[in-house]
Amino acid sequence: MRIKILSVSSLLVFITLESTLVGVCGLDLFIQIVSIKNDASALTKFLFILGAACLLMIIASVTILSARKYRIKSALSRIPRNYVPINEMDMPRTLFQHVQKKFSESASIRAALKPLPEEMHVDGYGRYDGRTVYFKTAISKTLFVLIETVSLRDSRISYDKNKRLESYFQRLHTNNIPFNEDIAESYIRQYEAFAAHPNEVTEFEYLDFMKLFAALLQSMQTTF
Repeated sequence: MRIKILSVSSLLVFITLESTLVGVCGLDLFIQIVSIKNDASALTKFLFILGAACLLMIIASVTILSARKYRIKSALSRIPRNYVPINEMDMPRTLFQHVQKKFSESASIRAALKPLPEEMHVDGYGRYDGRTVYFKTAISKTLFVLIETVSLRDSRISYDKNKRLESYFQRLHTNNIPFNEDIAESYIRQYEAFAAHPNEVTEFEYLDFMKLFAALLQSMQTTF
């Protein structure tokens, strides 16, 4: 803040000084023109010199400004597009400290705005025991759990992924693997529906399906 005040004060002093000098020069020119207004030759010569000086000053000013603009444009064009000046040698110390301060503020704001894992909600996902669960993947894994459960009873029964799930339960029935047929029918229907449907599974549907699967396993375990 102090540096900003000093910069503004210096600019005001410079503008005041320049305005004073321009005013003094203008007054001097006015006095000289008045003093020689009756001498046409001297007045013409004076106005010619004055015009030439003004023209020279304009050309010099345009040249200096154009050269400065060209240097700045050339310097900027050499900076890579993904360059971020984070080294102290890249800029004045005060500017470097200001940039670092703003970086810190941005990082703290970004961290504060980032939702907590338990607050995030994405369709098809949920969090249980601190872990992110993709509902469709979890539902598909229930079949592997079912196959492993059956293999404890009869390891000869395998699942053919090229056939419908219903045929697998028919094999279980043929091999005298007891299970609740009503629950199995609901499991098959929902499992195949979730696998074929492109939409994401809601949390309510996921929990309802897992309850159904738990009931199916329980019906099989009680008969083992």
